[in-house]
Amino acid sequence: MRTSILDIAQEYNRLAVSDFEGFTPSEMHGLLYAPFEPSKSCMRLNKKVNEDKLSSPYFTRDVKSYLNIVRSLQPIKLTAKGNLPRQLCRDLLAKGIGEDDFHWPENWKLMKEEDSFYITLINNYTQLVGITKKVKGHLSITRIGDNLLEAPPLDFYLFLFETYCSKLNWGCSDRYPEGGIIQASFPFSIYLVQKYGDQKRSPVFYAEKIIRAYPRSLMDFKGGYSTKEDEILKCYCTRVLERFMKRFGLITIVGQDDWIYMIRKEYTIQKNELMDELITWEKDASTRIG
Repeated sequence: MRTSILDIAQEYNRLAVSDFEGFTPSEMHGLLYAPFEPSKSCMRLNKKVNEDKLSSPYFTRDVKSYLNIVRSLQPIKLTAKGNLPRQLCRDLLAKGIGEDDFHWPENWKLMKEEDSFYITLINNYTQLVGITKKVKGHLSITRIGDNLLEAPPLDFYLFLFETYCSKLNWGCSDRYPEGGIIQASFPFSIYLVQKYGDQKRSPVFYAEKIIRAYPRSLMDFKGGYSTKEDEILKCYCTRVLERFMKRFGLITIVGQDDWIYMIRKEYTIQKNELMDELITWEKDASTRIG
């Protein structure tokens, strides 16, 4: 019986690949394009996470604080440019919402919302996912936002986790190229840190594995003053490790507490317990390394 090209392709898609850490091409396709669809993706979010572990992720804590403030002050009159008023931004900083920003001088005072990329991110993100809304120059919380504030901590966390990954453009507040694969490959990054994150490892270790699995990712980077590999490393550190995994409490970054540290190769990351408890996998047990 003759073997068709389609049969060969289907057989290939069922073979585990070493550069994919044992995932098959079919599984990697599902993780890349439909990470939260159980029929297409082998990644699973655990619905029974110990809620004590959900108190540490600072991004979810900051969003909840922000929503409570918006609800208590609504409708909030925005500036002529549609931004949050200056005093509100200063109040948010005083409450610790803004720790993800650069370390400004001690006597520095925020003058406008754009001075804090983190506050701008939370403002834009909450509108994007429909938990706040801007109407006729005023900001208020939506019914979805109200319901979310009353939801159990795990439901709140999972809503933010899924929408942050699927709706927000992670490159909206940095100056790196679009590099869409960097964000889309987040499930594979999670798997890598789960597999290797018991030991402290350099960001380079994970970035190199992403490049091997997704060599097309290099096409979005031009290099210029550095190599494409160095540029993608900086982008990966910023978007995936610093502004995704760290924000959601999945990893601990070991090293200098300065925003630039992730670019330096001597600093390391280590997975937190929440990562293994939150995310599990249903890989095809019939596959083999090809």
